Amino acid sequence: MADADKRLAIHLNDQLAGATAAAELAGRALSSNRDTEFGGLLERLAREYAEDRDTLRAIMRAVVAFEDPVKKAGAC
Repeated sequence: MADADKRLAIHLNDQLAGATAAAELAGRALSSNRDTEFGGLLERLAREYAEDRDTLRAIMRAVVAFEDPVKKAGAC
């Protein structure tokens, strides 16, 4: 794997870890605040972060960049 490909895979895994952490956090916050004034916002954020995560995974499949299980575990 070329250096540029390695750096791209690292960058995409970093972004995936961030999107995963954000989606998990937004989901937990939503479960505790669904019936409050923040429920709508948190629902939208959880959905958007999950979409970001799915998009990153699709990009990673397209460029053949494998998910790093260590970064994935650290994001949860």
